[in-house]
Amino acid sequence: MTQVLDKSAPPIEHAIAQGHFAYDAVSKIDRLHFWYVARNERIFRLFKESFPDWQNKSFLEIGSGACNVLGYLYEHGVKDATGCEQNKYGIKKSKERYPQIPVYPCDLLSLKDKTNKRFDAIGLFDCVEHIDDDKEALMQVREYLNPGGKIFLTVPAHNWLWSRMDEMYGHYRRYTRESLTDVLVAAGFKNPQVTYFFAPLLPLLLLRMLMTAGIPQNLTATEAAQILSDEVKLPPMLLNQILLVTARLEHSILKDHDLNFGGSIVAVASI
Repeated sequence: MTQVLDKSAPPIEHAIAQGHFAYDAVSKIDRLHFWYVARNERIFRLFKESFPDWQNKSFLEIGSGACNVLGYLYEHGVKDATGCEQNKYGIKKSKERYPQIPVYPCDLLSLKDKTNKRFDAIGLFDCVEHIDDDKEALMQVREYLNPGGKIFLTVPAHNWLWSRMDEMYGHYRRYTRESLTDVLVAAGFKNPQVTYFFAPLLPLLLLRMLMTAGIPQNLTATEAAQILSDEVKLPPMLLNQILLVTARLEHSILKDHDLNFGGSIVAVASI
């Protein structure tokens, strides 16, 4: 059964999850924190392998936040980069960090009012789990891709890893390889390549499930903000380095294969 967002949870939690504090906090640590670094490296490698002439390809990120991924791609040679973000704090932080990258204040429905441009690649990174109708959203993404274009995704994995934090972050679901493949195909994409990653994090994610199970539903805004802020703190230096080395080893050894489980899923598909 697909796990969905508890619609009865206080709206303040979902508002806090999209608030400005997360963009400030993540922007301070996303070039150091093992999770962001390893995810960016994997996305970039997949993009380069998908396009031999990747330096000449245009890239749109939907839900670009504070350019945590898009900025990394730009720093590494993806100069035709564009963001689409509906949160004003994310846009503000993006402009502070990367004034060279245009970031439109929009979502999928309003993007066509901002630009008539089509793109060679579109990325949604830990984004579609926040969208109620993921199939419809992915069908809309296809309309902004050039012929031969590709979509790149990362999403949280496995319904059995559903935790109180998923609710607080406003997730509607977690995915399996099969469920993500199915929705990509249903949305009209071809040849999806779908891979689990962050398998070494499973013990930590299970521990997180247990530790957050008792978080009450009726949190105040301050309490919710504190819990979510703790989620994006940089781990102790030694632990952070160990986890980064472990994630890189998983990436270098398995490449496009996996262990049939992981904390996240990365995917690329064509139109």
